[in-house]
Amino acid sequence: MRLVASQLRPLGPACTHRKRQVTLIYERVNASNWDRFAHYVHRMERVFPMRLRCSYEQLREEFIHPMNVGFVVCDDSPIAYGLAQPILRCDFPGVDEEFQNDKTFYMSSCVVMGEQQKRGISTRLREMRMDEGRKLGYERFTAHIRTGMTNTPHRVIRTFPRWYDFGSFDFVELL
Repeated sequence: MRLVASQLRPLGPACTHRKRQVTLIYERVNASNWDRFAHYVHRMERVFPMRLRCSYEQLREEFIHPMNVGFVVCDDSPIAYGLAQPILRCDFPGVDEEFQNDKTFYMSSCVVMGEQQKRGISTRLREMRMDEGRKLGYERFTAHIRTGMTNTPHRVIRTFPRWYDFGSFDFVELL
C-alpha cells in the first residue's frame, strides 16, 4: 500500500517553504520480510524507557506471530512502525473483564520518529491495524495512549499517572 503525503523539506537557508511529494510506503510485516526491517524497528524501539523496550528477539516474535498485525512505514528508510495483537489475558486490576475475551485487539506499540511526527502517520497506522483486526474478527480495540495526545474517539478505561516512568497514559477503548 502506498500513500503520498506533502512534506515541507528545507532545501537550503533561503528555501525552507518549498514542498516536494514524498511517497510513504506502509508495509505489513511478517516472517518472510522481518529481516529487512528488524534493524530499523529495533532502533526505533529506543524511544521507550528501558523497562518498556523489547529485545530484538521479543520484537521478532511479536511481528511474525500469525495472530498479530504489524506495519512498517518507509520513505527513504523505515520511519515508523505499529503493532497490534489480541488480548488473551489482562493483568490490569479493575479493567473491564470483557477485554479478556477473544474479541479485543490491543494496539500494543506505535513509534513515529520525531522529525516525522504531525503528518498523520500514527493515525493511518492505527486505522490500518484496526481494519486488519476487523478482518480477523475482532470487535473491540484498545490502546495505551499518552494522556491528552489523541483526537481519536475513545473511552478512557483507566489512567496511569506515571506509566513505567514514561508519563501519564490512558488505557482506552478506541471507538
